Amino acid sequence: NDSTSPTLSNVRIFGAENTGLTIQNGAPSISNLAVVESGGIAIHQTVNASPTYVNLTATNTGGDYVFHDGGTTNADRTWDFGGLPVRLRDDLRIGGGTTLTVVPGTVVKVSLGAWIASNGTLIAKGTESKPIVFTSIEDDTAAGDSNRNGNATTGTQGQWEALYLENGSTASILEHVDIRFAGNG
Repeated sequence: NDSTSPTLSNVRIFGAENTGLTIQNGAPSISNLAVVESGGIAIHQTVNASPTYVNLTATNTGGDYVFHDGGTTNADRTWDFGGLPVRLRDDLRIGGGTTLTVVPGTVVKVSLGAWIASNGTLIAKGTESKPIVFTSIEDDTAAGDSNRNGNATTGTQGQWEALYLENGSTASILEHVDIRFAGNG
């Protein structure tokens, strides 16, 4: 249910057949988590979940990232993935009346052809030393080869659609943000 808030601290998930950890809803607190040699992605999170992550690592998994479902946010969210990049699975809409805050240093890798749109408020305030990066899943120059395919892919123009600030997003703030390889309209 949406009120679940378990705590995972100093946990190692090793050799999972598929996804290392799935978070469907609630607000769990997860710190010092290592996902190692998982056959699938390291962590899967739905748009309804609001976990707190601190100090996450993923090594030799099917995807060394947090795999975040698309959809529409229905509550305020803060994106801090504890040091891992996030791969946005599908289109994401920041719902009217909600705020998505992205912390400095976050790398958001958007799936091919997908987009991010805000009818609410997007607060993406990076710093000069820790910019926020919105890029393609194919871009290994941001947060490394998180899709673990070696040199098979590189970031190129138009791999994902765009970051849209639509009606209702007038309070949005973007500072020290790098938007790479978008433009597939």
